[in-house]
Amino acid sequence: PAGRLPARADRRCHLGAGHRRPAFGEVPRPGLDGPAIGLAGAVVVALWALGLVRDTAAALLDASPSASLVEAVRGTVAAHAPSLRIADLHVWRVGIGRHACIVALQGLGNTTFAACGALWKG
Repeated sequence: PAGRLPARADRRCHLGAGHRRPAFGEVPRPGLDGPAIGLAGAVVVALWALGLVRDTAAALLDASPSASLVEAVRGTVAAHAPSLRIADLHVWRVGIGRHACIVALQGLGNTTFAACGALWKG
């Protein structure tokens, strides 16, 4: 029938609104949509990475918690076992609002193991 497109023309790829196929011999000019979206994605990833570094830097660098927390640990040891001296104390954050510590205790005079155990009771 007259006016009907060949079957091959019906199977062409649809390029989207506002796009056309370049004519024979014409150099296709890429739009700026692809690079602009790529740059926007790069900015989003960079901001996310900066936030991640800011949130984890203290943990990664093994930063010390506040001095008041360290003093609270020292005060607890002094109150419950006055015959013990803190030889070494490390306190660090292990979660949101959670801390852990390692305390090396040194006995003064006739300190027994029971004096050390008094710290962990109650």
